[in-house]
Amino acid sequence: MTFEIEKSGPPYLFRYRSNGEFTIDELENSYIYFSDRKELNDPYDSIPNLINLTNDVEELKNSYNLILENINDSITKSYFTRKFSADNVKDLINESLEPFLNQFGIACFSINPLNLPLWANYSNNNKGICLQFNMDKDINFFKNWRPVTYETDLKQTIFNPSTNRSGIMDVFFRKSKLWNNEYEIRLVKQKKGKIKFKKEALANVILGYNIEPDYKDRIIKTIEKNYSNTNIFQMKRPTELKTISFTKI
Repeated sequence: MTFEIEKSGPPYLFRYRSNGEFTIDELENSYIYFSDRKELNDPYDSIPNLINLTNDVEELKNSYNLILENINDSITKSYFTRKFSADNVKDLINESLEPFLNQFGIACFSINPLNLPLWANYSNNNKGICLQFNMDKDINFFKNWRPVTYETDLKQTIFNPSTNRSGIMDVFFRKSKLWNNEYEIRLVKQKKGKIKFKKEALANVILGYNIEPDYKDRIIKTIEKNYSNTNIFQMKRPTELKTISFTKI
């Protein structure tokens, strides 16, 4: 029998979790926590400095008109026209970049369940767990997923707000090549905190080989109580190079 646990890459994603109360709560209530960008462990992750607003005169003029068209309140529109023009709208957009980015929440996954550095860093040295999701089972939750692009030289990119407004979102999916061993897939939503997923999307739970007996028991009971179609596996302690295996519980 071939289990889903043997499959990696979309639609399968893996999320490494530590052996804490937050993990238990996430499983009991079927949610994923979407972090503020400032909570991420890479200090350069999703920073506004990666965005360089264009100097193109026509682009900035179009951006000014676009903002003006979307102001419905007459008092606000009057204030805007007095304070800003096509010549200084760049200052307004630059000031708005960080507040705009700060409203989004980020959830991180990997395509790889056999990544020992991820088990060490994000699952407390194999004392935690790894969750395998099948995105096809909750298409609405996992829509707009994207792989992270790893760059040798992380540089600013030109942002054209009128012709490529969605391009600003690229900042959430660019990281230094120093992190490329994570094989990361990301979800970004215009909301932070707890967001529920469909229970059937949780295909499997993998227990780390160092998981403590009491925590293992709590995880098993939580899964059995809340997820009727989710299998549980435990990683075997590796004894040979490049050999990792799991045992079904």
